[in-house]
Amino acid sequence: MTDNRDYIGFFECFYYGTKTLTFCKDWMYFYHMKIYYKGAIYNESFPKISIINRGIFYGETVFTTVRVEKDFLLFFDDHLERLKECVFYLLPETVRESFNWINFSQDISRGVDLLVRQKAFDAGKIRITCFLEGEDISTVPTKGRMEFFILMEEIDFSYSKDVSLNLVGKKLNVVYGNTLTKIKSGNYFSAFRSKGEVIHQGFDDVIFLTYNSEVLESTTSNIFFKKGNTVFTPKVCEYVLEGITRKHLIDCLKINKIDVQEGIFNIEELYQADCAWLTSSLKGIQTIFSIDSKIIGDNNSDEITPLIQLFKDYIERFV
Repeated sequence: MTDNRDYIGFFECFYYGTKTLTFCKDWMYFYHMKIYYKGAIYNESFPKISIINRGIFYGETVFTTVRVEKDFLLFFDDHLERLKECVFYLLPETVRESFNWINFSQDISRGVDLLVRQKAFDAGKIRITCFLEGEDISTVPTKGRMEFFILMEEIDFSYSKDVSLNLVGKKLNVVYGNTLTKIKSGNYFSAFRSKGEVIHQGFDDVIFLTYNSEVLESTTSNIFFKKGNTVFTPKVCEYVLEGITRKHLIDCLKINKIDVQEGIFNIEELYQADCAWLTSSLKGIQTIFSIDSKIIGDNNSDEITPLIQLFKDYIERFV
């Protein structure tokens, strides 16, 4: 594989509250990476994918990213179920009825199984990306084949440090009713552009807000905050994706008799929180230290550490 070390950057990952670093290309330089595509596994060379596909022409891809621990894929069934919704959204209406999701998902599962059996590491991720391939690249397609590739990458969690995120709020010109925000789309241009802008200002990420300053989500994560004995999180809506980790953390908190409120919350409520955090499939629970340079709570770690332990115990039920 071509040496892409000019592109080396640090991709900051949290899991169970611990911040770690791993190499990235595009932000990431991949190492110990394997790709599954059309029945074959590629170790050091990338597979040839036709440029005649709507992913390349229009950025039309859907995906899901699954955490891998040893031979266990965390919440894999949930990821597959959400991917099903995304795939049917991507399909032209003319081929939806004839599309066989059972066969397609079985092909995905076989690819994942082959990759996991060949892995030589304990911790990593699997990303499944689906796209429409074929001759029809018109603005309103009427045909095409649904294809996918699976990327498996090692993540090194051995280098860790205790640092929390500094976030900044950014208002969006939101138009409610946009169903694309409910889909795990591979087009992150706007979100990553926003994140890149604030990183140059010394922040770690963006919290997207409505023009009424209502809290939505981060670039790739859901948001939670705690005040008193209650945990709050923005409700799933046109601009808040129902994250897999978000869903399971809510279940975990309710099982442990912790009050959880899903609703509409203003950024001012977030400023006044005892603690706040982000959740995602890869990063797990990630502590927020400050928002708009306002420090959140006095003892963030004291508030969040017990919640992290509860979630670790909850996950053990699925292993």
